Amino acid sequence: MKILSHILKFYLKLILFLISVLLIFYLFISKEKAYYYCNNSCITIIQHTKGTNTFLRVYQGIVFSKNANVFYSYAEYPPETYIYIKNDDNNQKIVIENFTLPVQYKGNLEYIDFRIGPYDNNGLKYTKLRYFYLFI
Repeated sequence: MKILSHILKFYLKLILFLISVLLIFYLFISKEKAYYYCNNSCITIIQHTKGTNTFLRVYQGIVFSKNANVFYSYAEYPPETYIYIKNDDNNQKIVIENFTLPVQYKGNLEYIDFRIGPYDNNGLKYTKLRYFYLFI
């Protein structure tokens, strides 16, 4: 009976170890970059991937989860685009320029103004912002 309990404990520890390793492996494979910009208000730009395409979602405020699209309002740009950020001091909004407008909106983004701008824009490119990886 003692041998059976030792074998059972060993396999239980092995299974827990394998589940932990697989979970950590999954979290590092599925990480996404989140770029942050704050002036009078803050925005978060999360770089999502679907297959080989990379697309951007712009959120109002600071977001700490890659699954924020369930809870927060956002605007989604088409795959493989770049966005540029400017400040509009007249109406205290953050201006986001791209050569296209977002293709999908969810909710109301009060402090963000979306505009169409030239491809060679002189605004702040989103990749120049500070970022960190979102795992969860």
